[in-house]
Amino acid sequence: TVQPDFIPPPEGPNVRLPKSKTKTLKPDARQTLNFMIAKEGIRKKPYQDPSRKKSRKAIGPGLNYEQLPKKYQNIIKKATNDLTTDLPDEVGIKVLGNIISDNNKRLKELMKNSKVKFSDLTSAQKAAVASLTVQLGFDGYTKGFSDSFKALKAGDFEEAARQLLRNAADDGPSELLGDAELRTKEVAKMIRTGKFQKNYGT
Repeated sequence: TVQPDFIPPPEGPNVRLPKSKTKTLKPDARQTLNFMIAKEGIRKKPYQDPSRKKSRKAIGPGLNYEQLPKKYQNIIKKATNDLTTDLPDEVGIKVLGNIISDNNKRLKELMKNSKVKFSDLTSAQKAAVASLTVQLGFDGYTKGFSDSFKALKAGDFEEAARQLLRNAADDGPSELLGDAELRTKEVAKMIRTGKFQKNYGT
């Protein structure tokens, strides 16, 4: 049953948010935003993220509330009267877009002296990596999945994908469960092939 406050993911990769909602974002950030909303949908009310062993509160387009930077937590609290009312879609979209933009800048800085720089990645690889920094937290991906990130910076995309999948397994060091593990396989394939997967939004 679809919850009344839930906007389900669009069917397939060709569905995009109107540019009016993403006009302040650079193309890479806009692509990642569309990719994430296609996978996550948007929930107006807080919910317990079912994809982790340790329960975490999420809201909007898959935002893990507890690990958001304080300034974004405050924006959401203000928009929802301290999480007691619905989160307007435009607020959730704007927060996610800003986080993606922030993380892309940090990735560019962190990879500027690497064999492969962030700008060298394909659009699909950028979206894959940026989405991981949002869903796992920036340090959660770059440090928690350090073997994968190290291989990515070295241009060994096969190994980067392999290490990502190793960490995402139920018995690995990450906390991902259920369909989050399945979605991580899609992201790993994007890193390995440099291409968006068919119907990635379903």
